[in-house]
Formats: sequence, structure tokens, C-alpha cells
Amino acid sequence: MCALEMLPYMANPGEGRRRFLRGLGALGGAAIAGVGGRVGLSELGSRTDVPGDPAAEAHATVALDSTGPSEWSVDERIFGKFLEHNGRDVYPGIYSDHVANGSFEVWNRTGPRTAVIFDVEDHPGVAHGWEPVERGGRVSFEHVRGGVHGRRAEPDLESGDEIAPWNWPWPRDVSRPRFQRVHLAGRGGVSQRTALPDRRTSSYQVSVSVRGEGIDECSVALSSPDGTTQARTTVPVTGEWIRHEVTLDLDATGGPRYRDTPFGTYDLEFVAAGEGHLDLDWVMLGAGDAVDGKYNPTTIDNLRTYGVTSIRWPGGNFASQYRWRDGVGPLAERPVVPNCNWGGLERNYLGTNEFLEFCELAGVEPLLTVGAWSRIGPGEAAAWVEYVNGDRSTELGALRAAHGHPEPWDVTAWQVGNEVWGSYQVGHTRAGRYADRYEDYRDAMREVDPAIDIDATGIDPMYTDFSDGSVLDREPGAPPTWNETLLDAAGEAVEGLDVHRYSRGVALDAARDLWCWRNDADPVDYNEALVHFPTQFGRLVGELCDAAADRGAEDLRVNFGEWNLQPKVSDGWPRAGYPTTAHAAYVAGMFNTFVRRGDALRLAYQRDNTLYHRPYPIDTRPVNPGNHVQRLYAEPFDGDEAWHHLPLAGTAPTRTIPAMGFRVRRSDGVPSLDTAAVRSTGGAVVIFAVNRDLRAPCETTVEVPSTAAGPVDVALLAGEAGDPFARRTRWDRVDGFEVTERTVTPDDGTVTLSMPPASVARLWFPAGGVR
Repeated sequence: MCALEMLPYMANPGEGRRRFLRGLGALGGAAIAGVGGRVGLSELGSRTDVPGDPAAEAHATVALDSTGPSEWSVDERIFGKFLEHNGRDVYPGIYSDHVANGSFEVWNRTGPRTAVIFDVEDHPGVAHGWEPVERGGRVSFEHVRGGVHGRRAEPDLESGDEIAPWNWPWPRDVSRPRFQRVHLAGRGGVSQRTALPDRRTSSYQVSVSVRGEGIDECSVALSSPDGTTQARTTVPVTGEWIRHEVTLDLDATGGPRYRDTPFGTYDLEFVAAGEGHLDLDWVMLGAGDAVDGKYNPTTIDNLRTYGVTSIRWPGGNFASQYRWRDGVGPLAERPVVPNCNWGGLERNYLGTNEFLEFCELAGVEPLLTVGAWSRIGPGEAAAWVEYVNGDRSTELGALRAAHGHPEPWDVTAWQVGNEVWGSYQVGHTRAGRYADRYEDYRDAMREVDPAIDIDATGIDPMYTDFSDGSVLDREPGAPPTWNETLLDAAGEAVEGLDVHRYSRGVALDAARDLWCWRNDADPVDYNEALVHFPTQFGRLVGELCDAAADRGAEDLRVNFGEWNLQPKVSDGWPRAGYPTTAHAAYVAGMFNTFVRRGDALRLAYQRDNTLYHRPYPIDTRPVNPGNHVQRLYAEPFDGDEAWHHLPLAGTAPTRTIPAMGFRVRRSDGVPSLDTAAVRSTGGAVVIFAVNRDLRAPCETTVEVPSTAAGPVDVALLAGEAGDPFARRTRWDRVDGFEVTERTVTPDDGTVTLSMPPASVARLWFPAGGVR
């Protein structure tokens, strides 16, 4: 069928066409026979298609398996988030600074993103991101070498060593900082358009270094785009650089909004009058309510509210080039550095101590990624460990104390490199060479602190774009050899592997149409195949652990360092994107997999910027349903008790998921109702369930644990009117979905839920002597 034929169906996914390779008749209420009793829901076999209404309600049963809880406990770090310096996520998402290129530097033009949130033209003599202000007389501009803060020579980056040519800093050979000069025979200056959280606070702190000749004072103002001044003060101008810190209090929350968000649009202006010149350097603009004068309070609240337990930092691609010494000590001494992968400039305000302070404020555990680049090397990595964890008797522990942090941070989670197999990485190399490098890093870092965990860079076993670090020697569609080569070379030295997975589907429009035609499918089926992928990921984890055990790496620790669903769809198709419960169903399926494979999968970091409260064209949106799912899953772990996995049994509708390119295999018998359960050391039991069907509801009957006492707390997240593709669009209230929580008294030893398409349920049974 062609895309045009699908449009009427896409408008109403609850109406009907035959589902691909499956039927939705109920399996029946009886338990499925298997070896040793019932079969776990995640292991149910395939079944024959049953004709009927594809939107008819299905039925499922859930009960505890007789095998009891696991000996191992689920690691709460599976509820982690990924953080990278690739735009506005860090500034102001973490660190409250709302200007770009505040040091008026030569802009680095590599990479696909920019920290400048409004598109502005470049103007002669004006630093990138800033615009000229001319209000009478003659005004001209000059970008001058020197100043009080900014860039320096970066010979390691300029060398091009293990850096793809398209990621070399551009323009090349910038070795000195710049400042902004405004020549005046009249009135003028410079401004930058930005977005401020004016509904949260009206007070803003501006820092700026100023000097000049023939000028008495400089106006510092925040104005609406129509030119209305909202706040203004002045600072004196002398012949020497003087740093000023002023407070601007907005008269009112007004003017246009930034993309219908809690942020208002404002121009930060520096304007002077006279005959002479005005020099400006090192501008910072922070919210007046920033915690400790630095940290975004909304982000801290979000991370705590939605159950984030760990953050992986400084990336990601940026970690590959990151030099930890750039981010310690006084801000005035920290360099501005080209961001090779993402473009723009890194200001290094959020360094080691700032990040770890922020983690303490947000109640999360850090994971630090060390760049596996020959220009960094094992010695620099070991020095970072000593700076972070060494006591004051060590050289670098004493340096940390001199920087205001006398006590060690005791960070235990570390990893060497990020996606080193990718040709786009700084430090890119092949698997055999990386194995040697990892062992050298590990030995050096472990000598400093024997208690830390150090994971190696692994690869998704189905990422067929690379083999052992090269795209040239691979066979199309063949699984990568990176993991096997690494494990063969490093063997027992590999204690953990970091792997990443982004579920995106079929890349090209024509290929998506062909996929639908071959599988008698439509766009909803296409999204549904992706939403069901987490079950397959659990099997990939098992294969990875088996491959490691065969090569001497017993009890491998798996770190799922980046993951998410980012479906590629054609114009007019429904999309299981972040604001939908279809996406939330994928998130719940992943958490279920993490719980079931908690014997190996100890850490996981979702790539989702929603909670880092900031204005930025990419990922700007309200808190999405997936984060509400994370809250439901993470809440039971917010305490001192350990939680152990409980196997489940029961019945559920299943389907076959067709292969999708090279990265998704055909899978038979994949359950639409996916479940997982945990039991606390105190005896409470929590069961999680997600209906991954994007059309049909599922009546789900849950058997109450025989010795549970009292009513059960039930929470259900579902799309508006049962629509899995309804989108959350409002910032002032929740729309597109709802979460209902209630207390239910079991009836005849069961609790029955009607679960709409793409809904997620949590049943929390109180401790009452549960075995």
C-alpha cells in the first residue's frame, strides 16, 4: 500500500485494518504450560494469527512465578540520564548562564549545533552571536585580540591526531582571546537576544568586564524585542579593565514567548555614548534564583521529582576531547575551547567540582567518562581520579582542597572512552589498539584508587555500520566484531562494557513504504514494531554476556550509556515521539528489560534532554510522558531497601515483529503486555506492566501475592482518550495524557485493570509477610 492509501487510517488508528503477522484474539485464561510450571511473560512463544477486530480488547493474566526473588538486587542506577555539552543542555540547563560567546571569541564553526538560540547574521567587526546597536552618530565595531578571558592555543586539537578532518576546529590556528570594541562618535553598542525563565524569577545577575576611552559610563539593560526597556543600570568606564556585577530586575513578565515555553525573549544590551571607544569582555548572565548562584533550580527539582538516580558526564562525543584541567580552578583562568563534535565553544564553567556539587544538590550519583585519546592518555586519566578521589595528602587532592573542596568526592563509576569505534570521535581507533589503551588506562586509574569501577567502550551487537572501528572492512549487515576483538585482546581486564542503542527504524521514506508493503503493515504497525524492541534488547544483553564469558570476562557489568526511541517516519505518519504515550510504552519496556536483566545490566542513561530546563530548538518541550513513567518505576527504589527481581508467569497476546533493516531482527512471540516485578527486603512487591499495543486495550488480571496484606496502590499512565499518539504540548498543565493513582481492594485475590493502548501500570502491594 502507498502512503496516500494509509492517510485515512493514520487519522484514526483505532479503526481497522489487518494487523501484520498477528491476531489479537485472547489466549485464554489458563496458564501456559512449560518446564517447571508457568512460562515468564517475556519468554512466551509465538501463536497463530486469529482473525477478528484488531481493535478488540485483549486479555492477559499476571502472577508471581514460584521460583521466588533473585539473589541479586536491581541497581537503582538504571534510572540515569545522559548529559552532554552540545547546546543549551549544560548552559543554562545545569549551569545558569544565558548568553552564548560571552567572551566575544572567534567562533568555532565545526559541528551541527550551536549554543546561540536565535539565528543572527554575522556583522563586520562583531563577535558571532552578538548584534550591533546603532542609535545615533557614527558607530563602528572591531574584534580585537586580547582581553581578560577567552581562547588560547590548542595544539592537541589543531594537530588533527585521531580527529576526523570535518571535526578540526575552524577557522584554524586561533591562539589568542578576543574582546569586543565599539568605536563611538555618538551612541551605540552590542546586544544579544536570549530567552530567560521570567515566569520563575524577575531578577538576573550580569557580570561584564569593561574599559574604554572618552566614555564615562555604559548602560546594561534587558529589553523586549520591540525595544521596550524592562530593566536597566549603568557601570562606570575607565581606562583599565574593571569587572562589574549588577542586578537587573524586570519590570514585568512581558513580551513574546520563546516557542510557547516558560521562557521570555529579551535582548541583553551594552550601550554607551560619547566620542572614543568602549571595550567589552567576558559577559555572564545568570538567573537571580540560581542555587548557590550557579545551578538551575528547575532542573534540580525535575531530577528529584522524576526519579533520576545517576548522570553520565561529560558525554558523549564531547567527553572524547575533554581535558579535566580546563574545568578546575577560578573561572577567570579557565579557557574557552572549541567543541569539535558539536560546534561552537565550550566555556568550561561547569567543571569537575561544579558537576559533582550539582549531583549532590540533585541527589544523583555521577559517572565520569574519560576521553580515550592518545593526547590525553593514562596519566591524565589517573590524575583526574586523584583530583576527584584523593585525600589532601596527595598532590591533586590538595589541589582540589585549594579549589574549595577539601573532602574527596568518592566517585566510583568511571569509563574509558565514548563510542571509540566511531570515525567521528576524537580518539577514534580500532578495537585491538583500544584494548591496549583500555588496559593501560585501567591500570593507571586503579593504581590511584583500587575501589573504582572502570568500564570499557563496547558496541551494540546489532550496530552494523561499524565492524572493529572501521566502515571499510565490514560486510553489509554483518554484526560488528568490536566486542569480540576487544574481549579477545583484553580478556579478564574488561570488567564492564558501555553500549548504546537508539531505536530509529528505517532511514529512507521509500524503504519504509517497502517495509510496510512486504509486511502487510501500516504506519501504526511500523511504530509498534519499534515500541516492542526492548524485548529483543534483553536478548542482546544475554548474547553480550555469553560472548564475554567465553573470553574470560565472567560476570560482565553492562552499562547502557545512551538509549532512546527516536523513530524516523514519513510525512503524515504518526510518530512515537517524546511527547506521546507510544514513546512512554517504549521507555517502560526498556525499564522492564533492565529489571529482568539486572544481574548484568547495572547502569543505564536515557538520552533525553527534557528535564534539563532550558530554551533550545532541539528537544524543547514540557516534561514528557516517559519521564512520568520513570517516576513510577523509580519511586519504590527511593529508600534504603534493596529490591530483588521477581519472575512472573501468566498469559498475554503476542505478535511477530518483522526484521527492520540490519538493526532489528525478526522476533516471534513478543508479548504486547510486557511485565516485570521486584520485591523489597522488607517484603513489599511491585509489579510493572505496559500494554505495547498501539490500537487495542488489554484487560489485565493480576493475581495478588498470597501473603500480601491490605489494599494495593495502583497507578496508570494513559494517553488522552486512549490515543497513543496524543502529544503533550502545554507547559502550564499536563495535556495529551494523564496519570491516575488510586488505592484498590483486591477482589477474590485479583486486581483487574483495563489498560488502554500504550498505557503503563504500577501495582504496589504492601509488605505483609510476602515470601
